[in-house]
Amino acid sequence: ITVSVDVRDEEQVKSMAAAALEAFGALDILVNAAGVTGPVETPAHKISLEDWDHILDVNLKGTFLCCKHIIPTLIEKKWGKIVNIAGTASLRGYVNRAAYSSSKWAVRGFTRTLALELGPYNINVNCVCPGPTLGDRMKKMIRDKAKLWDCSTEEVYDKYTKEMALGRFIEEEEIASAIVYL
Repeated sequence: ITVSVDVRDEEQVKSMAAAALEAFGALDILVNAAGVTGPVETPAHKISLEDWDHILDVNLKGTFLCCKHIIPTLIEKKWGKIVNIAGTASLRGYVNRAAYSSSKWAVRGFTRTLALELGPYNINVNCVCPGPTLGDRMKKMIRDKAKLWDCSTEEVYDKYTKEMALGRFIEEEEIASAIVYL
């Protein structure tokens, strides 16, 4: 089934969880993949409170709300899997991306806490921290940075890939495979 939901809205998340339970009779797996990047190349002291709140609301509160409304059914079954997506920002942070990096570090900490809380119920909680994929969101970020840095999109792309262990962006299928494994 497809349920359109704003993960920042608790009532919508509750409705999504109820629709999934009704459709499938039980839930086994939750993957929290909703996220936003926020403004690029913005030092912490120039981030608007509105942008800060939006990023934390989607990336952290959204993850929390989805877990909050799925966990009870997993505890009842005494089995389940939760996979949260945090990305490399949760491991090293990024210059001029304080809100985004903070939200992803928080997701990683939340994941560890849930793992400790839910382990006794035979519920695995993991976090996947992939590098960036070259989807629409990243392409927009590359274009935005090229304008800010007054250079070509190719130069920004090259800067990104030079910092990556594989020398390339991650394919979405690679992230999906890691999630399926977990």
